[in-house]
Amino acid sequence: MTLLKKIVSGTRGAGAARAMEIAAYAGAAVWLGASFVAVPSWLSGLPEIGANRTLIVMVAVLIASLGLTVLSELAELYGQRARDLYANSVFAALQRGEKPAPYSLYLRPFASTNVIGANVGIGMQAERIELEAQIERATRPIGPLIALGAPLEHIGAGRIQVGDDAWRDAIALLLKHAKLIVMLPSSRAGTLQEVGIILGSALVTRTVLIDPPNLGNSKTYNHAIEWAKIQAAFKEASFYLPDEQRGGSLIFYGDSREPLLREHLQIDAEDRIERIFNRILKFQRTSRRVTS
Repeated sequence: MTLLKKIVSGTRGAGAARAMEIAAYAGAAVWLGASFVAVPSWLSGLPEIGANRTLIVMVAVLIASLGLTVLSELAELYGQRARDLYANSVFAALQRGEKPAPYSLYLRPFASTNVIGANVGIGMQAERIELEAQIERATRPIGPLIALGAPLEHIGAGRIQVGDDAWRDAIALLLKHAKLIVMLPSSRAGTLQEVGIILGSALVTRTVLIDPPNLGNSKTYNHAIEWAKIQAAFKEASFYLPDEQRGGSLIFYGDSREPLLREHLQIDAEDRIERIFNRILKFQRTSRRVTS
């Protein structure tokens, strides 16, 4: 993976990265076809293997699997590279005082990266579904999902890398113009500052809170412990935050201090997450019409 990231990181321009993503997926399809047509044909011509059909099938499957794994990872990385580059172009436009196309902002503790996900399916059909990747796909109709972080660190939101002394200004700028804010709250000092900014302003009407499913913890991130501390912070700001749900949920306050919406979070159903986001955007539009 490190070698692939090094290859991908040299791509300049979101358009070029997107083109390479498409090429990698096309290459995977060609490789799959070649593995089960050209490879068996070649092996059958070898005297010592030709009659051993079982061996031919095993070798073809092995070659197909190796190629698909590498090309699929390469395609995902190129897709992420495109999102990273686009996120940086949005941020650069904001810094110049320009108004970019609509985007969503993803706020989370860095310790949660690559932690919240679920393994679905069995055998060769098994795959790992990451919550951030699902959220990124669900927000595409709204605009790209943007977050602070290192380039290519994770498949999901496009990353913007800033220094330790600049992240507060960067977040303030991104918060101001985000069409939708998706927040995974935590008791980390930086995230609590973001929580305070959101709860103390009209930004809360554009914010969706994630109560992630309890699918396991890492050495640096324990959601159950985090949530109890977050509840205290919300209470201090005169907001009611419900107890966590083991299966996870999406929470929206709108213009209330208690949740107006709380929906079960299905980590493997991006279309359901997208519908919830659309309901929140509809609320925002209705609320603006009423106040105007």
